[in-house]
Amino acid sequence: MLTLSVDLRAGTGPWQWCEQGDGCWVRGADRIHPLANAALEARAVTDGARR
Repeated sequence: MLTLSVDLRAGTGPWQWCEQGDGCWVRGADRIHPLANAALEARAVTDGARR
């Protein structure tokens, strides 16, 4: 589960990974990060390709 703070009208440029805190994707003032909740299990899955 993710929490989002994204302004679709103003967003430009690439998303970048931020290691601070629980880790999140950032683009200017926009943020996407995992929701911290004891009832949820966090997993990240990738196919190994970078796009």
